[in-house]
Amino acid sequence: MRADLQRLSLGYLSCGGQVPPMAGQSFMMGWEGRTADDLFDRIRTSMPQTNPRRLSIDAYLDIVAFLLESNGMSPEQEQLRNNSEALKHTMGS
Repeated sequence: MRADLQRLSLGYLSCGGQVPPMAGQSFMMGWEGRTADDLFDRIRTSMPQTNPRRLSIDAYLDIVAFLLESNGMSPEQEQLRNNSEALKHTMGS
């Protein structure tokens, strides 16, 4: 699943255009003050673009963990799943 996630996400990590960057300073500034739970909800309600909410909860948690890791944070998917408080931590602080 990690390889699939990387293929899905790599194209979006630093692209411009219609999809905002998902890594780097621009991403972190856009999500500063928001929680990982906010990111989870945004991803769950908008991905995949043609069929939101189609993926399993674990798949969405994998995506959140991958994006946070890509931006210098290191939550594990297991940690996010087993600790709802982990999703409430504010990003960028």
